[in-house]
Amino acid sequence: MRVRDLGLLSVEVDGVDQPLRGRRPQIILARLMVSVNQRATAAEIIEAVWGDDLTDHTSTLESHIWRLRQTLEPHRPARQPAQVLITDVEGYRLLARVDDVDSLRFERDAGEIRELVASAPPDRILAHCDDALALWRGRPFEPASDELWASAAVARLQEMNTEIAATRIDALLDLDQNQQALADLERLIDRAPLHERFWAQRMLALHRAGRTDQALEAYQRIRRLLDDELALAPGTELERLHRRILDQDPDLAERRRPDEAVSALAVATREVVKAAGGGVASEGGVGSSVIVFLEPVGVGG
Repeated sequence: MRVRDLGLLSVEVDGVDQPLRGRRPQIILARLMVSVNQRATAAEIIEAVWGDDLTDHTSTLESHIWRLRQTLEPHRPARQPAQVLITDVEGYRLLARVDDVDSLRFERDAGEIRELVASAPPDRILAHCDDALALWRGRPFEPASDELWASAAVARLQEMNTEIAATRIDALLDLDQNQQALADLERLIDRAPLHERFWAQRMLALHRAGRTDQALEAYQRIRRLLDDELALAPGTELERLHRRILDQDPDLAERRRPDEAVSALAVATREVVKAAGGGVASEGGVGSSVIVFLEPVGVGG
C-alpha cells in the first residue's frame, strides 16, 4: 500500500491506483492521515466530514470505513480482521510504515537532509533534495488542506518543503550552478515573494554570475516589499550580505564550507512564509524571528 498525501489524496496497492469515490471518503482518509498511526475518534471524523450537523452519522461512517478498508486492503480475505485501518477505542487508527505514506517519507527525508548538510558534498545533498521534492505534488491532504483540523500538519509539511527547497538552492550555489539556481529561484520567489532566504540566494547567485548591479537591485526590491507589506526592514543576514556585496567581499565567490552550511541552515533569521490560511503564525522567539506561512514551494511542481 502507498498513500500519496502530498497533493490530492490517492491510494495505490501493488502498483494499481485504488479510486476514492466522492469527497466524503477523501475527507475521512485525510482525517486519518493527519493522525496516522494514532487514534482518531469517530466523533472527530464525523465532525471533519459533516461539521455541525447534529444528525447521528455513526452508521454512515461505518459504511464509509468498510469501503475504505476494501480500498486499502483489496486482497484481504473475507472475515479476516483489517490490518491497516483498524478499530480502536471509540474510533479508528490507520497503521502505516514510513515507506507507505508520502508525508512520512518526506519528513524522514527532511531530517536526513539536515544531517547531510553538516558534512556531505553538495552533489549528494542536491540529489537527496531532488528525491524529497519529487514526492511533493501539491498542498498536503487535498481536498482537506484548508480544514482547521489539518492546518498544523499542513503548515509543518510546508515549512519542511520550504527548507528543503532552500537547501537545494544552497547546493546548486556550492556547485557553481548559478544560472540553474537563478532559474529555480524565479519560481520560488514568485510563490513566496517575501521569503528573505530566497532573496539572499538570488543576490548571491547574481553576484557570482557577474551581475552585481542586479544583485543590488534585488536587495532594493525585497527591502521595498518588506516595508510595503509588513512594515519591516530586511533582517540582519540580508543586510550583511548586501554590505558584503557593496564591499566586493572576495569570500563571496567561494563555496561554503560544511560548518558554514550548517550555520546558514540553522541561523535564526526571519523567514517570511505564508501557508494555507495565511497570516502571521508567530512573532518573536529565537533570534526575534518572524514566521509567516507560505504556499508550497517545491521546485518544478
